[in-house]
Amino acid sequence: MDSSSPRARLLDIGCMLSYLTGVFLRWRYVCVDHDPRKFVVSDMHTYVSLAKRWADPRHVMNPSDVMFPPGAAKVFAYWYGRDPSLWLAVRYQLFVTVLVPLVIFGLGWAAFGKTNGKIALIVSSFYFPFIDYGGYFLSEIPMTLLVAGTVAVFLWAMRQKSLVLLLAGAGAAGALCSLAMAFKFVALPALLLFGGTYLLLHRDEQAQLTRKLKIAAAAAVLVGALPLTGAMTYRCTAGNEGRFCLVSNKGPADFLMGHFGRFELLTWRDGHGAYASGSPSAYQHGYRATYEVNFALTDGPHNSAKAWEWIRRHPGEAVVLSFEHVYDLFCGSMPWPTVAADDWWILAEAFHFAFIAFMLLPVLFLCFDTARARGLRGFLASRELLLASPVIGVAAAVFIATGEPRYRVPFDGFLLVLAIEFYRRYVFAARKAPSANAAHPGDAALELDAHGGGGQEAGSPVAGEDALESEVE
Repeated sequence: MDSSSPRARLLDIGCMLSYLTGVFLRWRYVCVDHDPRKFVVSDMHTYVSLAKRWADPRHVMNPSDVMFPPGAAKVFAYWYGRDPSLWLAVRYQLFVTVLVPLVIFGLGWAAFGKTNGKIALIVSSFYFPFIDYGGYFLSEIPMTLLVAGTVAVFLWAMRQKSLVLLLAGAGAAGALCSLAMAFKFVALPALLLFGGTYLLLHRDEQAQLTRKLKIAAAAAVLVGALPLTGAMTYRCTAGNEGRFCLVSNKGPADFLMGHFGRFELLTWRDGHGAYASGSPSAYQHGYRATYEVNFALTDGPHNSAKAWEWIRRHPGEAVVLSFEHVYDLFCGSMPWPTVAADDWWILAEAFHFAFIAFMLLPVLFLCFDTARARGLRGFLASRELLLASPVIGVAAAVFIATGEPRYRVPFDGFLLVLAIEFYRRYVFAARKAPSANAAHPGDAALELDAHGGGGQEAGSPVAGEDALESEVE
């Protein structure tokens, strides 16, 4: 779209007004209507309790301190140490939530062009999950910011002509990736799959990187990620009484929770106390059984052994439950905690249905049609699969462990950008087709086949910016 055209100027005005309105809505929600300090229960209570313990310089680390990656609790501990009322932590929540649409804008621009980014900014300014999780002391909003930022910075870096900028950008993406892992470990499989897809499958004709440059970029990402990842792993191992753990020690317990039958609550009990946990999705499915094991939640070997023992005795049920976890990630259960915690459940549920109808289904159609138009090899090399790969990585993680929509929400920005591409290619292009067909039937058919039906042509650069700007205009 020509930046000087009336439509482009209108879109710019829409971006500015939408973003400012989104800032107001976030302020109203986080600071007034849904103050996170009023909802310190369950996981939120765990984060705040950790923060209070860590704010005490006399505290001695123990295995329960490394159940979660340290990012969220460390940040809350910082603010608690300066303001025990946690009002500064509320302002931090607001600040991070306000940044999310800007980063989604950068992601859309880096992936499919400036117009996609602008529309993504408008939609993400009003997308309720990106507002809602700012109203809880959880890790979802920083994760949303960091995973989208990681991919946006990486894609930007891969288009730089200067080798120094390319490697520096890749290193910065690695550092952002490790920060995302500091807030939620599921960032690792998601961004690993993104990196593997880019390195092994993706062909970016605009960047035109050689295999050697791709490998150098991957090495730069690792170099950027290693310092913080190594420090978190050392901290986790030390807190876990010398038993090695990567960032956090709760992974085996999640594996057991996902593969121990259909239950509501599992209690880990050892000589030092008890800890009970369950999946919100399991509760919504109506599972009401309660189980107990005689070892600690932080005891990785025992949790893994117990899960594998159950899987060997119930292989069919284990497979079905794994698929149920993936189903729960996208549409099998409602987003927790809002649907259970307060009166905002109506918006949470409404936006969940909107996600399924207006984001998930269009993205699936876009991917299938891309594969139809370009073939399997073309789809594997496509920008569409590259943008979907972090979400596929999350799905793989919950297939192994346990799933709920809250784990997916930080990655909704990727699905949002892809859904916008669907509407640009199949809705706007379809509206333009009749007039184009009347004037030049043959040309219109070729244009729709190249752009509207399949998105990016073989050998073209990025479909969103070069092939589709004229269609939107």
